[in-house]
Amino acid sequence: MQFKKQLIGVCSQQKQIWLADTYHNLGIVVLELREYQQAQRYYQQALDIYIKSGKRYKQSITYHELGLVAYVLRKYEQARQYYQQAVDILIEYDDRYKQATTSHELGKVAHDLGEYEQARQYYQQALEIKIEYGDRYDQAKTYHELGLVAFELREYEEARRYYQQALEIKIESGNRNYQAFTYQGLGKVAYQSGEYEQTRQYYQQAVDILIEYDDRYNQAETYQELGLVAFELREYEEARRYYQQALGIYIKSGDRYNQARNYHQLAMIAHDLRQYQQELHYYQQTLDIYIESGDRSEQAQIYHNLGLVAKDLREYQQAQYYLQQALDIYIESDDRSKQAKTYVVLGLLAEEIGELAEAKTHFLVAVQIYLEFKDERHIGFCLSILARIYQASQDESILTEVASIFGKTVEEVRERFKSYRE
Repeated sequence: MQFKKQLIGVCSQQKQIWLADTYHNLGIVVLELREYQQAQRYYQQALDIYIKSGKRYKQSITYHELGLVAYVLRKYEQARQYYQQAVDILIEYDDRYKQATTSHELGKVAHDLGEYEQARQYYQQALEIKIEYGDRYDQAKTYHELGLVAFELREYEEARRYYQQALEIKIESGNRNYQAFTYQGLGKVAYQSGEYEQTRQYYQQAVDILIEYDDRYNQAETYQELGLVAFELREYEEARRYYQQALGIYIKSGDRYNQARNYHQLAMIAHDLRQYQQELHYYQQTLDIYIESGDRSEQAQIYHNLGLVAKDLREYQQAQYYLQQALDIYIESDDRSKQAKTYVVLGLLAEEIGELAEAKTHFLVAVQIYLEFKDERHIGFCLSILARIYQASQDESILTEVASIFGKTVEEVRERFKSYRE
C-alpha cells in the first residue's frame, strides 16, 4: 500500500515535470514568433514548477531563456539577473559548455549598458571555454562581439584583429550570411582609420551578401554607411543615391527613426551643394519625425540647423524662430555647451540685421558659458565679435560687463579689444 502511494507520488511529480517541459517548449515557440510577453509567461510557469520540484539544472535553462526575453525587451538589469542565476546553477553542475553561452549573453547585456570592460571580461570567459571545447563556429560570434567592444573603446586595431578572426572562421564554416555583419564591422574600423577606399570595399562585400540573402533591412544600414563614405569623399551624387536607397527600404519597413537619419544626411548633402530649399525640405521631414517620436534632443539639433539655413537664405525672422526653439530645448535639458553654440548664432544673426544691443546680450551669455568650460578658442571668438560690436556701437557697457565677467579693469578690456583690430 505504501509502495503504491509512493508510485502515485512519483507519477504525479513526473506529470508536473512534463507540464513544465511543455510550458518551456511553448515559450521557445512563441519567442520565435516574437510574442515576448507570452514567452515570458510560459517560461515563468515552467520555472515555478522546476523550483517546486527541485529540478535545479532545468531551472538554469529556463533562467537563460527568461534572460533572452528580458534582453529583447531591453530590461537589461532583469536580463542580467536571470543570466547570473543560470550561470550560478551551471557552475554547480560544472557545465562549462553552457556557461560559455550564458557568459556570452551577459557580455551583450553589459555592452548595451555601456559597461565595455565588463562586457570584455564576459566575452573572454566565453571564448576561453569555446576554445577549450574546440567550438569554432561559436568562437566566431564571440570574436565578433569582442570586436564591437574594442570599437566602442576606440581600440581600432584590436577591433580589426577580432573581426578578422571572426571572419576567417565564418568563411571556413561557409557561414555567408553572418560574414556580412563582420564585413560591416571591418568597414567601420577602416572608416575610423580614414581608409575610405578600404571601407567602401568592405561595405560592398557586406551589401552583396545581404542582397544574396534578401536581407533588406540590413542592406539599408550598409547603404547608409556607403553614403557616409561617399559624403566624406565629396562624391555627393553617389552619397545621395545610397541614402535614397536606404530611405526607400526604411519607408517600406515603417522605420521612422532611420528615415529621419537619412533625411538628415540628405539635408547635409543639399547644404554642401548649396541647394538650400531642398535642405530646408529634408530638415523639415526630419523634424516632423522627431516631433512625432517626442525626441526633444534631436528636435533641438534640427531646429538649430534649420536656423542656420534660414540665416543663409536671409529669412531672418524664420531663422530667429528656429534658433529660439533650439535654445529653449537646450535650456530645458540644461545642455550648456549647446546653449552657448546657439547664443553665438543668435548673436551673429542679430549683428547681421543691425540689432547690436541684442547681439551684445547673446555674446555676453555665450562667453560666460565658454568660460565655465575653459574653452579658450571660443572665448577668443566671442570677445573678437564683442570688440567688433563695441567698435560699431561705442556702447561702453560692453567694456564694463566684459571686465566684470573676467575680473579685469575696463582699460584692460579696452586694450584687448584694440588687439582684435590690429
